[in-house]
Amino acid sequence: MHIYPAEPVYEVQMRESGNPHHHPQIIEDLKDEARRRGLWNLFQPHPQWGPGLSNLEYAPLAEIMGRSPQLAPEACNCNAPDTGNMEVLTLFGTDEHKDRSLRGRAAARRGSSRPIRRAVGANSPPANRPSADARKAT
Repeated sequence: MHIYPAEPVYEVQMRESGNPHHHPQIIEDLKDEARRRGLWNLFQPHPQWGPGLSNLEYAPLAEIMGRSPQLAPEACNCNAPDTGNMEVLTLFGTDEHKDRSLRGRAAARRGSSRPIRRAVGANSPPANRPSADARKAT
């Protein structure tokens, strides 16, 4: 199965589910095909986790995937926010982080279940900053 012919199948499966958050089977079928063809984790510049493409090599592939935004990025495991989370873990994660989070996502056993939080500091989003009462308690 290829991406463009899968688009109407995706539409039918979504419509038949009646659930806008449904994860149709066609996506899993496309993921299997992408892995088989070596089109997996294309964004990953580190050969341990992907094909080792540079940004220059990956950019035209990302443009092509963007032509089918509902299917192609997820089918190739190149969808946000997972790509950003995996890049951060690749560069800065401990071995424990990589074992727990990166290996599972790289193999597409699961998506990012929780966002990577920014450190609390002067330029943190307000929701990440402790309240005055919380600061007094410490």
